[in-house]
Amino acid sequence: MTHPIRYVVCFLVLALLLVGCGSGNDNEILSATGTSGASDGPNVLQPLTTGRDVQPSDGRYSLRVPGEWVQYDDPIAELSFRTVAEDPSLSMNVVREDVPDNPRVQVYAEEARDRIGRLYRNVNSMSLAPVKIGSLEAYRWIYTATIGEQSRLFYQVYIVDGNQGFVLTGSAPISADVPTFRETFDSIAGSLIFARG
Repeated sequence: MTHPIRYVVCFLVLALLLVGCGSGNDNEILSATGTSGASDGPNVLQPLTTGRDVQPSDGRYSLRVPGEWVQYDDPIAELSFRTVAEDPSLSMNVVREDVPDNPRVQVYAEEARDRIGRLYRNVNSMSLAPVKIGSLEAYRWIYTATIGEQSRLFYQVYIVDGNQGFVLTGSAPISADVPTFRETFDSIAGSLIFARG
């Protein structure tokens, strides 16, 4: 049986190998908020209003990415995009995996967080909070981590739909403006739609 977090961990290693790394020490602390919603429940991530819609070959889900982002090959992920092919300051991908026993999304997110915390240095959790994507429950984790000698800023949204787990991961140089980084990936994650039927 494959451990449900294996692909997420593999992505983090590949992300640092495939994209350029920034320098700097911006380390703002984020509150556990989304982009909209009632104060008594998880915030709803608002979708990107412009860009292009993309989906995997089986049409299981779709999401919108900024129009100028380019697709690239990532052997672990189903979909992978970055800002500019020659200078990938921002990148994102979607990993899909089978998860046993249809776990609660909070459990799925916490297992990933614990495993990443054991595997990488200087993992600094900036925000871990429940959010909603439409009517779907999700968890958003924003953190920094050092892998090898490279430190980066990471954004992950965890979703469980049926017996499959989905992780959207965004990455940026550690010097990135955190509110802009969060807003960019909130809107991409907020555009995620699952096919039904």
